Amino acid sequence: MSAETFRYPIGERENFLKGMDVIAVPTAFVDKAPPDQLMDVTPPPTRELVDRVSTPNEILGRNTWMLWCAAFLLVAFLLLEILQPN
Repeated sequence: MSAETFRYPIGERENFLKGMDVIAVPTAFVDKAPPDQLMDVTPPPTRELVDRVSTPNEILGRNTWMLWCAAFLLVAFLLLEILQPN
């Protein structure tokens, strides 16, 4: 048996939070885009929405992080309810 035996398969079906990490990327620039200034004379370049989470490991990491945060908040809420004086 190896680690691959127990690995959870990640595909598009398991990408539960798809679109959560969408960022706006300028279409005119490839590598680095200058920041948008508030008072530019010229209008900023058009932007497209890109989801930066695309590999199976990134999807698994985002899903794990969100579940961990939800469990932490649930435990904290339950502890506050239990420890609250009547």
